[in-house]
Amino acid sequence: MQKEKDTETVIPEEYREFHTIDIFDAGPKGEVKLSVLFRICQNVCFNHLEKLGLGYLRLREDGMVFLIISNKAEIHRMPRYGENLEIITYPIGSAGVTFYRGFEVFSGGEMLVKMLQSSALVSPEDHKLLRPKEFYAYGVFQETKTPKEMKISRISPEAGEELPLLGERVIRYSDLDCNHHMNNTVYADVVEDFLPGGHEGRTYGAVQVDYVSEALLGETITLRGEEKDGVCIIQGFHQRGLSFSARAEMKKISGNS
Repeated sequence: MQKEKDTETVIPEEYREFHTIDIFDAGPKGEVKLSVLFRICQNVCFNHLEKLGLGYLRLREDGMVFLIISNKAEIHRMPRYGENLEIITYPIGSAGVTFYRGFEVFSGGEMLVKMLQSSALVSPEDHKLLRPKEFYAYGVFQETKTPKEMKISRISPEAGEELPLLGERVIRYSDLDCNHHMNNTVYADVVEDFLPGGHEGRTYGAVQVDYVSEALLGETITLRGEEKDGVCIIQGFHQRGLSFSARAEMKKISGNS
């Protein structure tokens, strides 16, 4: 008699996956690229929802999609080529129209990265904001309020401050995602490409990217930014105004890294 196959049990409160850093995930120093780190976490989040019956296609058919507002990562050290990672994700509730989700990235029991992500529920066509109750109505996730200490504060350079020009970046077809704008993970590539002070001899200690206004195919993003005491601020502007803001705290690479 054939035994029944074991079925995977997925719960709304927590989900975990494993990922090995491939050669194309890593940059010149052997560390995972910032965009890949964001992409890994985003994919684990999508897989969590998919396994609970609330994947992207299901939600879109029902007239709703999630748009990420901010990614904020505290980085003990960046994962490296060949490492086997365990990624844990869990919802942290909502505040107003904003949903929050947490991620923890481990290697051999060592926590490498802890990340918070905020997002909004919108209609696919006109990106009109929808109330969280429309998502909670599925009855899969429990509606809870995000604790104050878990919320993400927006990056706010000093009022009236115009940062030095770093360059320009045209939005290409390969930057786009299913929502027809530049995917949130690609902004991390822009941060790396235009990082004030460069990468030599240092790595990330913390990174936050706020997505303010979507970047569309063919638009040119003007990048402005500067570094003060190891903290890099970058802002991107399109013709409609501010597109994104990013803040990267850099730290020196130790001799053992």
